[in-house]
Amino acid sequence: MNPTIVKIIDLMFRGIPETEETAAIREELLTNSQARYDDLIAAGESPNTALGQVLDSLRGMEEVLDEYRNSQQTNAQPDDPFANLRRQAAAMGSQWEQTTGEIESKLETMANQLETKWDSFADKAENAAKNVWDSAKEGLRNAMDTVRSSMDFNQSEAEPVRPANAVEDGDTLTYHFSAEEARRIDVQLLGEDVEVTASRDDQVHLCIRKDDERLFHLETNGGTLTMRRNPRAACSDDEENAESNGLGSLFSVISNAIGNVFTNAHICGDTVYLALPHHLEQVHLQTTGGDLELLDLHQKTLVLSTAGGDIDLTGCTADTASLTTTSGDVEATGCTFGDVQLNATSGDLELNIQADKVTANTTSGDIDLSGDLTWLKLNTTSGDVEVEVKGAGFEGALVNTVSGDVSFTLPRDMVPCMETATVSGSVSFTSHDRTSPIPLRINTVSGDISVDNF
Repeated sequence: MNPTIVKIIDLMFRGIPETEETAAIREELLTNSQARYDDLIAAGESPNTALGQVLDSLRGMEEVLDEYRNSQQTNAQPDDPFANLRRQAAAMGSQWEQTTGEIESKLETMANQLETKWDSFADKAENAAKNVWDSAKEGLRNAMDTVRSSMDFNQSEAEPVRPANAVEDGDTLTYHFSAEEARRIDVQLLGEDVEVTASRDDQVHLCIRKDDERLFHLETNGGTLTMRRNPRAACSDDEENAESNGLGSLFSVISNAIGNVFTNAHICGDTVYLALPHHLEQVHLQTTGGDLELLDLHQKTLVLSTAGGDIDLTGCTADTASLTTTSGDVEATGCTFGDVQLNATSGDLELNIQADKVTANTTSGDIDLSGDLTWLKLNTTSGDVEVEVKGAGFEGALVNTVSGDVSFTLPRDMVPCMETATVSGSVSFTSHDRTSPIPLRINTVSGDISVDNF
């Protein structure tokens, strides 16, 4: 039995003597009111709306119950020692209308508060969706830039010139550069994979298959080593027609553009190998369809971008890192970053790292983060977000998702200040302190939210 309904009906019967007749009326009102409440809930009404409609249905009983009060007051004898009490009981009837008005006012206030909260959350959901959409467009724009920059050199205008420091060894060709000549690395390719490891000396070593030499343009200028692919034809400009036509058209454009590149290029080169000394100013690697694999690198700035390939980092460090992929996945294990920016469209992001700040945007991919993390800002549309914080330096997170679930696992003694919003999903957390200096703001439309301590 709903306790609010019981209290309201008890209030209605104050001042009315309990007889078999009045007891039967009270029992019938309780039964009918509870049945009406249950039917409204089953029909999809909220508890507050159902309770309000039950209150409306009880209004007609006021006059009936007043008759019992008036009859009791008329039959009271002057010397009746309970006459005064009965008069007070009768006066309670006049308070019923005032009481129901107060209840209705409270219900209306609750409804307005709910509406205000919904409007606020709708704004958050809209902003989250906009952030994710903007991130998706940015990711695709970066992929298009990869295609364009890879096509900047025309093979007939930039014939490969073998530097004097090239060394042949069987089927391979290796170039050697001093760290002064190559403080910055700028590699922009098409379908070739790139594998990068730490150099055993202070030089930059670049190794390709000798038959692929004609495919690449290589030069050093002002401390920058540039390697670009020489395509056989110009890039299609169809991607310019994708403005504001939605993700579907953008996906189609990037797919067609990449397809045109490979069709026009006829062939792709073999894997490009790089060995780099530590602490170069910047390492910029870009490939349209290839994978990027980095092992034990320690650089100041890493900028990695691929349209159709994966990005895989193991044991790397960087002050700042930007990792962008369209349909590929990003994986990082045992890496340490100051500030890391992650962008993916349909790819998953899976990182076990140490980082001061992580900003991640993905459309349909999942975000899986673990490690010694300080500050997180994560946006995804339909992907799930799973975070496991292992260090004591966690300072907070802002997470926006539309249909994905969000799961956080925090150290045993870490108590966050929770601020969650979800429309149809569930919310569960083991600890919460409004005064905690660790804010955890999670917004989702239809996803579940879970925050636990391990």
